[in-house]
Amino acid sequence: MLAAAAALFFWQDTAERSQRALREADQITAEVAKVCADLRLDPMDAPGHPAKIEADPNEYGVDPGPTFIVNESTSYKLTFLQANGFLTKYANNQLFNRLYESHSPAFEKPSAPKWTKDQAIQVGNAFVNALAPQIKIQLGEGSARFDQRQSNGTYQVGYWMIDWPRIDSKGHPFSDDGIIMEIPEGYGPLFVHIKQETLFNEERSESMQMSEALKRARSKITNDQSWDKLKSIFPGHISDGWTDPNPTNAYLEIVTPRIRKNAVARLAWVFWFKQHDFHAHYPVSLWIDAYTGRWIGGDVVGLDTPD
Repeated sequence: MLAAAAALFFWQDTAERSQRALREADQITAEVAKVCADLRLDPMDAPGHPAKIEADPNEYGVDPGPTFIVNESTSYKLTFLQANGFLTKYANNQLFNRLYESHSPAFEKPSAPKWTKDQAIQVGNAFVNALAPQIKIQLGEGSARFDQRQSNGTYQVGYWMIDWPRIDSKGHPFSDDGIIMEIPEGYGPLFVHIKQETLFNEERSESMQMSEALKRARSKITNDQSWDKLKSIFPGHISDGWTDPNPTNAYLEIVTPRIRKNAVARLAWVFWFKQHDFHAHYPVSLWIDAYTGRWIGGDVVGLDTPD
């Protein structure tokens, strides 16, 4: 009896959340279309009906978890997390088909971008604002790059890839979370990917200096036994050592330790070290917790038992 009641409650709750996802999809596509109209961009297709929804149980436990997938006509596909209703993906399939599939525009030479980077970011910001109700994280400044797909020796319509990292209150970026948006020049967004589920508890104390964290990192990379194990993990890609113990790059970033399942993200010093053999083109990273000084991951996560 109790099991039947629980199953009924779960079904009703799931049904209610699926209907909410449908309403959210309608609102999102309408807001995106409005921004396209305001900026005189071609959305390629208006939101279509009837909308169809399917539940993805995510049987293999791959992030981000069970989702609802909303298909509006043949044009838009939106994906929402079942757990909290957050939008994770937006795709304009009709736009992709017309620009990059059969009978798509083609050019013999690469095209020069019509927008500057700043203009592309401004256009992207307008769409981020349209998605604001779905965004529960603080975002840093956007960055943009222009690119073109190639097909059968020709170039297709150029697009801008724009990225906004998630940041903490001090401006430190997350390695995994943020927004990535692809916008073909003159059109609305083709794809939007939102990642904002990383668990994080921000420390109030000051993080350690890079010099102190580097001492901890060097103690790992100078361990001969650990180095031999690293070479066995990446056969053919790891040389016999480093050119010197100085990293080629170092920065603070919020990372999720790879050493435990469902680990809470930590602010870490991320160090990149060059290998001794110049033929080895694979720099190796190592993460040091910026508050505890413990080694918490990176490419060397398999070396030994983490601190």
